[in-house]
Amino acid sequence: MKSIIRLIIIILLAALTSESFAQTFGIKAGVNFSNMQIKESELFIPYSTSVADPKLKVGFNIGGVIEYPVLNLFSLESGLSLTTLGTKLTTEEPFGATTLVTKANHSLYYLNVPLNIKVPFSIKGFDFYGSVGGYAGLGLIGTADTISTFGDLEETTNGKIAWGSEQGTDYLKRLDYGVTLGTGIEYASFRLGIIYNLGLANISSDSEIGTVAKNRGLGISVGYIFGGSEKTEPEKHKAVKVREEKVKENPVKDKEKAVAVEKTKNQPKVSVGGKKAAAIEAERGRLEKIRTDSIAAVAAEQERIRIEKVRADSIEAAKAEEERLLQEKAKADSLAAAQKAAQNTVVYRVQFASNASAKGSYPVTISGKSYKTWEYSYSGAYRSTVGEFKTLAEATAFQKLVRQSGYPQAFVVAFKNNIRATDPALFK
Repeated sequence: MKSIIRLIIIILLAALTSESFAQTFGIKAGVNFSNMQIKESELFIPYSTSVADPKLKVGFNIGGVIEYPVLNLFSLESGLSLTTLGTKLTTEEPFGATTLVTKANHSLYYLNVPLNIKVPFSIKGFDFYGSVGGYAGLGLIGTADTISTFGDLEETTNGKIAWGSEQGTDYLKRLDYGVTLGTGIEYASFRLGIIYNLGLANISSDSEIGTVAKNRGLGISVGYIFGGSEKTEPEKHKAVKVREEKVKENPVKDKEKAVAVEKTKNQPKVSVGGKKAAAIEAERGRLEKIRTDSIAAVAAEQERIRIEKVRADSIEAAKAEEERLLQEKAKADSLAAAQKAAQNTVVYRVQFASNASAKGSYPVTISGKSYKTWEYSYSGAYRSTVGEFKTLAEATAFQKLVRQSGYPQAFVVAFKNNIRATDPALFK
């Protein structure tokens, strides 16, 4: 792959130094629909209970293009573009009776250098083209915004992507590369194109332990082509020949048109003189002034209305922003209070089994009713519990049912924030 990247750079430099480079160049901008192929590390898959759901993310692309013709059969197309990639990822992971839902919005900004072979063709008079090639990209900046919900609790974090290849410290590798497929239509100096980028590079910093993250992107862009070589001499002669043939086809009509033009030139101009002409001209000037004054008055009134609307909108926007900030503060205060209360919340569960290895959550029948178990690690072993109660009395009553269902050693355990608590005061 390094050899491919070197080849792309060599061909791009050759195009830049060629005398024909200035023949075709332009700019383009458009919208991106990106996603990522994500695979979790093989070390964690047997123990993971989370379910990830990546979705499309909308972004943009903008940059310049250059095109180098080859033998009038096809062309090499390259350039430089700023492209947004990333994905929206929703992950759900159950913890007992409550599910942790994490919504992550990954925004990645790349500087891409493509190199494509572009082949033009026509269908019913319309100019189309197809392209195939590859690209190399460099990650510039990136952000990962997450919203985590656990029951009634919600937490929002905003962080920057750590670029690099150090496992456990960095998040994504900067270098990306892959293949491209595209098509489009051209009209005069305008171009409408669609291109799909299939990332081949595993940009995950944890790739050595089996984690996979590859970019996928569909871009739609509108471009404008500047410059271009002048028409060749044969093309100019062809255009002249077409005009001459049109003259030959209608010699009588062209001669009659020339005679009519000549007669018009030789006819004396008729002028309107005297007081009547002056009066007509004065009235015309007066009406023109009235029209001009009316247009100016309407324009002034429209400007006054516009300024008044801008002022009213500014006041309304300021009020709306103040109200939004008050609501945000109230929401933050409520969340902080809930989090503080949750830190002191104690729940009781009934422990009925202990295992040397993790078994995860599984169904168990108590008094004819099915319950999902909740597992925790304590003192080097994995403990299985069932039920979740706010009071010791409820847990003790449920303990009797568990013992009657074939688990005579079942007993009540207490937890603070899902961590086992052994304070004797909690069992009084």
